[in-house]
Order: sequence, then C-alpha cells, then structure tokens
Amino acid sequence: MFLQLKVASQMALNNKRKACTTEAVFILGSLMLLGSTVHTWKTAAMYPPPGNSLFMKAKTQNGRQKYQCSSKKWVASGANADLVMANNLSHHVGLFISRVLQTHAKSQGTWVLDNSVGDTIESGSKFSSVSGKEIASIPSKGFILQTLMQATSHQFDGTASLISYIQQLFPKGGIPPLQETCDEDLAEVEVPYEAEYWLWQQDWQPPSMPKSLLITSERVVEGLFGEGIVLYRFNGQAWEQIRVEASLYNLPGGILAGKYFWKKSKSIKSDEINWWQLWNPNSFQLQGRAQSAAVSVTRDGLPWCLFTVTHHFGNVSLLGEYTHVQILSTRGGVPLSHSAFKPTANMLWRAPFSAVFWFYTN
Repeated sequence: MFLQLKVASQMALNNKRKACTTEAVFILGSLMLLGSTVHTWKTAAMYPPPGNSLFMKAKTQNGRQKYQCSSKKWVASGANADLVMANNLSHHVGLFISRVLQTHAKSQGTWVLDNSVGDTIESGSKFSSVSGKEIASIPSKGFILQTLMQATSHQFDGTASLISYIQQLFPKGGIPPLQETCDEDLAEVEVPYEAEYWLWQQDWQPPSMPKSLLITSERVVEGLFGEGIVLYRFNGQAWEQIRVEASLYNLPGGILAGKYFWKKSKSIKSDEINWWQLWNPNSFQLQGRAQSAAVSVTRDGLPWCLFTVTHHFGNVSLLGEYTHVQILSTRGGVPLSHSAFKPTANMLWRAPFSAVFWFYTN
C-alpha cells in the first residue's frame, strides 16, 4: 500500500512526539497489488490489512434478503443463505445469517461453516461459526453494498475458528418491494439475492515490510491482533498523541491475550517508552523503545514500528526473553484532517485503530 509523500510529511510534522515518530515513507505508486488483482487506494480499504491470507471463497445459494414494514416504509431486517464453494457449486460449506443488512446502516453477519470429519471429532461439533462487524463499504451495481467485515466472535473450534476478516462481494438482487410504502407495521417480505463471501485468516508469520523494520537473526514467537484507540489533543497548531491503548487478542474476535499502552508524560521521554502486558503463557510485562524510524505504509493507518525490548517484569516467559516487537498491519488511528473541520485548542479526538503486534525472542 502507499502514502503520498506530502501527506506523510505533514503527519510527521504534526506529531513530533508520537509513540512512534514517522521519518520515512514507503511509496509503491498510484496502484497497489492485492493478491493477483490491481486496486486503487479507494478499493484497498475493502481488503484486510497485509498479514491476512484468503482462506475460502463461498457463494450464496437460495439467498433471501428480508424487509420489514416500519412506519410505512420497507426496512431491511436481515438475510440468510446457503453457502457453497465459489468454484464448485455442488459443494455445500455452510450458512450465512444476517441480523440487519441495511443500505445506510452498519451490517453484521454470522457465517456457520461445516467442519471436516477431523475437526468434528476434535471439537465435538459438526460446525463452527464466526460473526463479524462492518468496517468498510462501497456501493455496488445492485442495492446491497460491498462490505468488509472484521471478526468479532467465534463459536466452536474448526473451519471458522481462525477467520479474521470477511468480504461481501459481487452482490446482486436484494431490491426492496417496488411499492415504496407499506401499511401494516411488522409485515415482512423476502426477495432473492446473491453474493460471494471471501473469508480470510490471520497469517502465522509477519507480512512483507520495509527493510528498516526487519528482524532476521531472531525468531518470531507470536503475533497478536490489537484493537484500541489513539487519543489526540490539538495544541492550537497540530494534533499531538497523548495516549495509545489497545487490547491484544490471538486474532480478531479471538481470545484476550494482553494489553498495550503508551502515555505521554512530562517526566520521561514518553515517545521512546511503550508497555505490553501479556497473559500467556505467563503473566509478565515488557517495556520497549523505538529502534528505528517508523514507516507510513497506508493512507489511513498508523505508521509501522519496530521496538527493542529494554525491560521484563513479572514471570519469566517460557519462550525465553523477548527481544523485539513490531507493530504492523495497521488500520485507522490517524487524526482528523484539517480540511474536515477547524479544531480548537485543547480539543480531544479518539481515533480507533487496529494492528498486529509481532513478538521476537533470541
């Protein structure tokens, strides 16, 4: 992915004392490669961050979009469909259920996938499921939006237990009743629709990255998905980071595994100190400092960072002492552009973000 140089430079200037100061830019040009398809930056937001790989392409069969009469208007209330392999329509793989799928509302869905014989024996269930929330959308040729959803929860081990992101692509149909008004509240109708669902899994190894962030002489032991907020304060001229905090999970919608925290302080060089608290395999804390200049990789994400671990606290890890931490695959977390509105002095802004934290040992 890419970032225009002038945008990155302005962000670096506006955030001189960030947890990770941007001093370099990773530019790939006006087009980017995602898998084998070329996309512009406008559609890049519809794809999972780097570090996720496509696991399955499923297609709907017997898809039904539901509408309910509310205040004399038809309102989308949900959807359901059988799922088959996109390249083998005779191979059933599961079900899709949506509680609400509105054109102008954030959609949520659940994918119930058939487990293999081996997964059924191990988990004790013939199926596993993943639920997700919409984090990006773009219009499609039909009525239903194309969306990117991030996993929020998993149920039962098996096929769906490692899914991190789901795309809803190529929707057709789902058009509400031709009569725009309805007379009986709570009356329901169903109309056919089609779509493809591309299901992604978080990788077991870090994605490709700029050379300045590479760790080649040590081993990566785990990657944890982090989701949290960056708190900014406007100093009258620019946005300054004053706190960053995130919860760490084994993957999006997965098991809580720790915390990440950074807070600006006048008493120490806070832009060089970061804290991680990990609960597995033992409860312990890490403190680290930025090792090299961070690299801005995406238009809408925090810079990618590399830290050297300087201190360990608490129980000793069974995996050995941690040496480095990378913050990669970022999404969100940037302050509002001045073109959006004019902030006033001491105004606060909370920017949600996600990233993957990679931990290394000798």
